[in-house]
Amino acid sequence: MMDNDLWDVVYAAFLHDIGKFRLRAGLKGLEVSTGEVINVHEAHSFVFVRDCLPEKVVNKEVVLYLVGKHHNRLGEVLPKINISEVFVNIIKSGDQLSAAEREPEDFARDLYQPLISILTKVELDKKSNDIGYLSIDPLRLEKDVLFPKRREEARCSEVAYKKLWSMFENECKKIGELANYLSSEKFFTVLYYLLLKYTFFIPSAVYETVPDISLFEHLKNSAAIAACLYYRRVKEKVSGGNEFLLVYGDISGIQRFIYTITSRGALKGLKGRSAYISFLTEAVAKHIIVELGLPLTNIIYCSGGHFLILAPNTGRAKETLKKVIKDVNKWLVEAFAGNLYFAIDYVECSAEDIRKKITSKMDEVKLKVALKKQRKFSEIVLDAYNKVFEMEDVRPEYARCEICGSYRKVEVRDDVRMCEFCRDVDLLGGKLRNAKYIVEIICGKDESPFIEEREFEGIYRFPRFGIYFYVTYSYDELVTFLKIIKKGVKIALYVLNDTDFLSDDLIRISKDYGAPLGFKFIATSTPVKNGKIMSFDELAKESKGAHYIGVLKMDVDNLGRVFSEGLREEERTFSRISTLSSLLSLFFEGYVNKICEESVVTDNYRERFKDKVYAIYSGGDDLLIIGAWSYIFELAFKLSEEFKEYVMSNPNLTVSGAVSIVHPKYPVYLFSDEVSNLLEEKAKKKPGKNSLAMFGEAFYWDNARSVKQLKDEIVRMVEKGKNGKTVSRSFIQRLFDLYYVYDRLESTAIFRERLHYMLGRYKEMYKDFESELENIKPLILEHMCWLNVPARWAELETRKEVGGSEFSD
Repeated sequence: MMDNDLWDVVYAAFLHDIGKFRLRAGLKGLEVSTGEVINVHEAHSFVFVRDCLPEKVVNKEVVLYLVGKHHNRLGEVLPKINISEVFVNIIKSGDQLSAAEREPEDFARDLYQPLISILTKVELDKKSNDIGYLSIDPLRLEKDVLFPKRREEARCSEVAYKKLWSMFENECKKIGELANYLSSEKFFTVLYYLLLKYTFFIPSAVYETVPDISLFEHLKNSAAIAACLYYRRVKEKVSGGNEFLLVYGDISGIQRFIYTITSRGALKGLKGRSAYISFLTEAVAKHIIVELGLPLTNIIYCSGGHFLILAPNTGRAKETLKKVIKDVNKWLVEAFAGNLYFAIDYVECSAEDIRKKITSKMDEVKLKVALKKQRKFSEIVLDAYNKVFEMEDVRPEYARCEICGSYRKVEVRDDVRMCEFCRDVDLLGGKLRNAKYIVEIICGKDESPFIEEREFEGIYRFPRFGIYFYVTYSYDELVTFLKIIKKGVKIALYVLNDTDFLSDDLIRISKDYGAPLGFKFIATSTPVKNGKIMSFDELAKESKGAHYIGVLKMDVDNLGRVFSEGLREEERTFSRISTLSSLLSLFFEGYVNKICEESVVTDNYRERFKDKVYAIYSGGDDLLIIGAWSYIFELAFKLSEEFKEYVMSNPNLTVSGAVSIVHPKYPVYLFSDEVSNLLEEKAKKKPGKNSLAMFGEAFYWDNARSVKQLKDEIVRMVEKGKNGKTVSRSFIQRLFDLYYVYDRLESTAIFRERLHYMLGRYKEMYKDFESELENIKPLILEHMCWLNVPARWAELETRKEVGGSEFSD
């Protein structure tokens, strides 16, 4: 439980610079008794707190004093209160360490500079291209909002700020209604998401400095630092030295957990298991901050099996972390027989480390965690030796689960025999398709939060941490579910993939149940046919040509170097690093799902990806998507193009991908290994990376598009043709023959001679295609050393299946 003094500090740190937003909107500053108007940003922060922050959630006089005092420019205007200067210094330190203020740059004195996308500034081995700017808009999953533009195209003016402030102020009034129903902690959650929505694309500083730090990230990190300093300087009455702990967590065994399942009913199971890992990561991160008494701001990031938390360096915090780490892994051994392990460790940090060495400290803690993963369960081996090393318990009443292969109590669903856990994640994977809300439930450890245990599909259960997540796809279902929650249990309600989280209906629920509101981005795109999620077999039949599925894996190249070296040494500040991380997460967690749901494919197909691809996972900096194989290729090219545009063609920030094409009954763990190996051993081994691995070869993206162009020309002649005529598919076989000639003889001269002869024969046979055959010749010559790739691609796309799902080779 956090005390009231802490909340006063957290609110003050979180709102100390909100006045920068109000000032740029051209509003009147703070009027004093003499009639003078003070127009500095902390005066505007003071006005905002005075007029918009409800009395009931904080000690308003204290927050006003701390907000107004952090630059010592408001003088006698501040309330006369008896408060230690320690509190003032905590707010000042949080402000300074968050942005690591340095000497001003040679930048214009312009209040209306837009936020620079820090992704466009990253430099490793090449000079970055154009600097990109972001319009000041509310956060939404729209390309016009998320993607950087040229300076003159980015919306950023006093008029734009006025409009944004008006929207923000209206929603502030909405959340003001909740003050009578929410505690300080719960109200802070709503305020957190409101500022995330309205201040993420506002630059923190613009006056003679580079405007590349998000105001939201600066405020969030200021509050996180201040919370830590409160425990050190107020509670323990010490200062200086290593005041912080940087806590990093990383789940080991994700690949085995998600992909070691059979193909029977696997599609929903894959999504359910992937989502389970995400919710497990969040459950553990939230469990840690609850146990440490820290606000939401102290989770620096949390995505896909990883989290980073800023904590105070106190004896209590270290003991709490030690206990949590043991508890988490004891439970994982009991629940998953040691197949999952959560490696968690920390390093101590000083103010100087936070200011100038945050990236090296991140590298240090990640190395400690990597070493822990090499000696899994070492924290609990003496306490739970039997659980770690004993054979799986097999009882007479158990049977083999057809999904995960374990021996447990099973039930039959959709003609598949599955254990309780596989049943639950199968239901959850299906439910995420149309999910609209997530309810987060926090109660006592191993305590049920429910009045009655009813069958509700879509509950992620983490009883050991007292945390549950419920996924629901309708408002009515949400209301029905909330009726079985015990009084006094803490709940929070999040809208999925939409930042409009303050509807009248949700405000009413917030009041009725004392529930804070927010929003989350999760990849939910799922292929559906006749109202049901497709099986692998059904998905394969959606492909052009052969009935196969495609598996796409993609991630950002050189990510470790991007964070540790991508910015100039003096620019590697806490808030710049977190802004960079958040921008990457927005693309993978939010925008990728939008592409899967709405984007139109190429001119070849003019169809949507919707119901053709299944986003198993997308978050942080990587993704795994399964779909009809021909659409997976189109999606790979689309995502690479969109990411390139997202970083404004910065050559230092690229993605690599791999596509594996498999039979729908191919074992899941095998295709997972196959596509991972293709990515790591082919695409990532190309000099400079920035590649796509396919058909056993790796191509730079531009070369891959050229290969695709040749494939498209082949398909156009063989399948579409003209004047009602087509070229025989034997043309594809002749291309294979040509490739084998080159591969065997490595003679360009012989290859050219045979190509000339072959094309001559086909021109005689197909006179309507003389120009097409002549035009395709340079492309074939360009790709002679890997001609098997476009030939194989075209062969698959033009194949006619025999007997429904049978394959003809």
